[in-house]
Amino acid sequence: MKKTIIIIAIIILVGVGLYSFFGREKFDERDCSLSEGEAWCDYTQSCSQECEITSDWVLNKAKKEIGMDLNTMVEQFIEWNLGNEEVAFEAKGIYYTDLQESVKITQGFQDWDVLLKEIGLEGDSNNPEVNTDQEKIHKYVKGDLVCELKQVNNSNKTSSLGLYCGNQNDKLCNFGTDCGKTCETDENCSLAVDGCARKVVCRNLDSKFYQDCKDPTAKVSDIDSRIGECICLENQCVPKNEKHR
Repeated sequence: MKKTIIIIAIIILVGVGLYSFFGREKFDERDCSLSEGEAWCDYTQSCSQECEITSDWVLNKAKKEIGMDLNTMVEQFIEWNLGNEEVAFEAKGIYYTDLQESVKITQGFQDWDVLLKEIGLEGDSNNPEVNTDQEKIHKYVKGDLVCELKQVNNSNKTSSLGLYCGNQNDKLCNFGTDCGKTCETDENCSLAVDGCARKVVCRNLDSKFYQDCKDPTAKVSDIDSRIGECICLENQCVPKNEKHR
């Protein structure tokens, strides 16, 4: 009997030891959980199961690349040609303005162009480079990340340099598309003013919009406002008097 108890005790101790060694959660030197499949991600500066490049990481890298007193723009958009449609992505950026067409601006453009290519961003065939005496615009993509590098030389001899990056999943809505009409209930839908077309439309106001008209001169008094109320019909925001399709 005593022998049996000793054997059982040994089995229990061995089992506890094996669980402690194999079953406990394991971490690496950065405190990332190996058990959860995590590893340190330089892009997000955190432990992650997936490590994808971010706009913040690119912009911070670009700041360190050139010695300029850069300004920050937190709300910007990047226009992008998908081949079958023109869209815009929400972006943030850094920029520098000089009172003259300086060599520093040109060199900064070149340095950033090299940097973006070194970290794996590539040009896109639907968005060819623009290279004129007035402006240079290069667009890059890597995964979901899109960036626009822009140099502008104005007629008054001032010049500027900017780098803007965003995520393709953060697509802004154009009033000329169905983007922004999706709804679940009538409460999702409301009136929105499309200044380009000079009319009122039904949209989900939880969606962000951008105006792509070159010269939005419409006045509120000129806008066609025959729509009085919007409803959610077949998961689309439409005027209340619209019939089922």
